[in-house]
Order: sequence, then C-alpha cells, then structure tokens
Amino acid sequence: LYMVGPGADRDLFVLGTARFGVLPFGRPVVPFVTAGAGVMRHSNSYAGGTYSSTEGALVFGGGVRITPTARVFIAPEVLLGWEPHVRASVTVGV
Repeated sequence: LYMVGPGADRDLFVLGTARFGVLPFGRPVVPFVTAGAGVMRHSNSYAGGTYSSTEGALVFGGGVRITPTARVFIAPEVLLGWEPHVRASVTVGV
C-alpha cells in the first residue's frame, strides 16, 4: 500500500497477511480471521529538511466469505492495527 498525503507526506506499507477459515470453506457462509505483519515507511518535509522513519506494522481482524454461487464469492472484512489503524474492504472473486 502506497499513500500520498498533502505536500511531501508519503507512507509505504509492505505487509504479509494470512486468513484462516473458522469453518470448512465448502459452506456457503464462512467466517474467517486475518493476521498480518510487515513494515511501514513514513517520510515528510519539515522546516526545509526531510524526515523519514521505519517501523513494524501489525494487523488483526476478520470477515465473512459468502458464496452465492459455485463460481462467485464475496468477502467483507475489517482490519485493525498499525497499517492504517482501521481498514474495511470487500473482495469479490470469480
């Protein structure tokens, strides 16, 4: 994830995540948990100079994988942590 803020504000996240189904994936609705870890790099300009920092990034959350047909799934998910603080997403797979 690469984020561009106002001015010279930049954030880069490199994060690996793993998802674990709570029930077998053969069911039409399957809850899952997500955990991830990686690195965040932040840079910005202050008083004519550039400041940069690098630190660890962690996330934890989960969602539900919904399979309306044999070929399509929808998976809403919410993640909390330090990458960014809260992220909600929906994945659609065919």
